Amino acid sequence: RVSEQIELGAKYAIGRMFASLALYRIEQPGEGVLAGTGAPVFGYVGDQRHQGVEATLNGEIVPGLRLITGLALNNAELDSGLEVVGVPELTFNGNVEWDLPFAPGFTLTGRVTHTGEQFADAANTLTLDDWTTVDLGARYVFAAGDAPVTLRLTVDNVFDDAFWASSFDAFTPALLQGTPRTVRASASIAF
Repeated sequence: RVSEQIELGAKYAIGRMFASLALYRIEQPGEGVLAGTGAPVFGYVGDQRHQGVEATLNGEIVPGLRLITGLALNNAELDSGLEVVGVPELTFNGNVEWDLPFAPGFTLTGRVTHTGEQFADAANTLTLDDWTTVDLGARYVFAAGDAPVTLRLTVDNVFDDAFWASSFDAFTPALLQGTPRTVRASASIAF
């Protein structure tokens, strides 16, 4: 299996913030079920091309407030003209962390994830709707003797949205269900 990738990008520092922009093109064999073989046989079914643009912005906006974001626009097609299964045209992730100035060691976190519409079958007759989730969390770091201890609490998919996260089509179309609201707590110590 051989793929070819061309990428052109730039990075720029703006104070404590960093921005990047990249244009890319990837060509590789397409995979799927070979037609006319009787029993399902997985193999290469032509070529696929992914091309698009990625942009990021991250860093410390002001002391104690950090941002990490990424946006990707992607066009993924097979040489037949059909779209590649499970590849959305738009994805976005935005993460923010805020160290509370009035509570040393305490940080609030938030994340927004958006995935655009994507095809769920090789014939491009089924699509998955776009979806967006919001995650919130907090962490507290303190010293236990000489060892830092971190306590974390996170809530993923705060609004408990039901969604199909992604799809793939190997021998038969399949879907990956999105994670429902999930609450996690953890403690860690570095020594």
